[in-house]
Amino acid sequence: GIATAPDGDICGKVQVVAVVRLLGHDGSEWICRYANCFRGSSEANVHAESFVIADETILSAVRAGEVAELTLYLSYQPCHHSGGRFGGGEARQRRGAPP
Repeated sequence: GIATAPDGDICGKVQVVAVVRLLGHDGSEWICRYANCFRGSSEANVHAESFVIADETILSAVRAGEVAELTLYLSYQPCHHSGGRFGGGEARQRRGAPP
């Protein structure tokens, strides 16, 4: 399939792949694959991890207490923008991230 961003834009370049595996307390298993969405620059790109934390299936299962185990696999290390540290050692705060 074609990867799309949360706002519906079609993603033109896929770089990193994230695979999430949820195991339910009842033994059920759910696996989903996410990919980066290239938008022309590091600041504009949407990371695979962003798709994971925005996925309503995952969020609702975790909030409902249905998840016994969540495993995240990445095909590539998160980029330098994912670590939260930017020039001069200052922490950059992410807006809109769930608590």
